[in-house]
Amino acid sequence: MIAALSKSFAQLDDPKIRRLLLWSALASLALLAGLVVGAHYLLAAFHYVGWQWLNAVITWLGSIGAVFLALLLFPAVLGITMSIFLDVVADAVEARHYAYLPKAPGQGFWSGLWTGIRFALLLIGVNLLLLIVWAVMAITVVLAPLVPALFFIVNGYMIGREYFETAAFRRYPPVQVAGLRQAYSGRLWIAGIAIAVMASVPILNLLAPLLATAMMVHVAHDVAVRAGLEAPPPQSPVKP
Repeated sequence: MIAALSKSFAQLDDPKIRRLLLWSALASLALLAGLVVGAHYLLAAFHYVGWQWLNAVITWLGSIGAVFLALLLFPAVLGITMSIFLDVVADAVEARHYAYLPKAPGQGFWSGLWTGIRFALLLIGVNLLLLIVWAVMAITVVLAPLVPALFFIVNGYMIGREYFETAAFRRYPPVQVAGLRQAYSGRLWIAGIAIAVMASVPILNLLAPLLATAMMVHVAHDVAVRAGLEAPPPQSPVKP
């Protein structure tokens, strides 16, 4: 996993990747701004419910709370940006590290975009439902330190699963992808947590779509080699 992340950072100097950096950052900023506005109205809507303690917290947090909630939900919409640049980034990664393989058929722009939107809505819904749990945990002395851990565990699991499928579908049919996902769920979970962490760090989250895409392409190839579906890179034997 560390190797996949290291290779992803190292490829930021690739001309094909550099051309996407500005667009990726702008897309991420636009999504983040949209989340801030949406979070502001969402927080305002909670004033109409009967939870007085929650209303007091919302009033106190104000716009800061909207920014925090937007950052909380940002990993969910990362997949939309990732889907836009998926094929270009994946092709660049494979051209540098997996040139011995035939060119992947790809997933297609609209198919990938719909997958990203669908997953973003799902993950936002899950996080909003868990927001109450996190709020209760946050006001306790014992459970408060576990809030970040729970956030990354839940989001890491879902991100690892969905982003792996998005990358793997470029080369393999759904049945094989499902088998890989089940066999290597632990690796994918760790990769998803790494992506969730990147998406939660200001500034770094602007690069997260490109880094997450590149990293998941490496992870997809790694588990395919381990499962015997793909030949290892020349002079790079992979231990099971």
